[in-house]
Amino acid sequence: MKWGYLSPVFVLSSNCQRMQKELKQLTNLPFLICLSLLLLNDFFLKTAFHNYLTGRLADVCGLFIFPIFWSVFFPKHKAQVFFATALLFSFWKSPYSNSFIEFFSAFFFPIQRVVDVSDLIALAMLPIGWYSLHTTRKTINFQPWLAAVLTFFSFRATSVARHFG
Repeated sequence: MKWGYLSPVFVLSSNCQRMQKELKQLTNLPFLICLSLLLLNDFFLKTAFHNYLTGRLADVCGLFIFPIFWSVFFPKHKAQVFFATALLFSFWKSPYSNSFIEFFSAFFFPIQRVVDVSDLIALAMLPIGWYSLHTTRKTINFQPWLAAVLTFFSFRATSVARHFG
């Protein structure tokens, strides 16, 4: 059956509906709680307290939302997204990433992180995120595109060096 000139419209409509369905995953309760905690931690708690707990909270919440966020945009590669997240987080928390961070901070914008291999315990959030991605169906009445923008913003906000007072 030939659709003629209308076939691209049906394909585009189908892709938009699929993307809306995927984006809706960013409005489930566990995701929004972790996103809110991450933003609260980065913009208030780290500045006010800057301790062991604020560091762990950032790692735990970040490792929950990061792979879910990217899985929404690459739904056929969810397992690879979660695996790559584990590898990149392990590299990021190791001394092997020092030269990359120094280069990036010198030529783009300053970023910081603490080398602490005990932070790798936060990798336990990946199976929890995987489970949530595949089982959580209840969503909150929240704009999925706004959740996506806030999530993307939170990733950058987590690593930017801040100098106060």
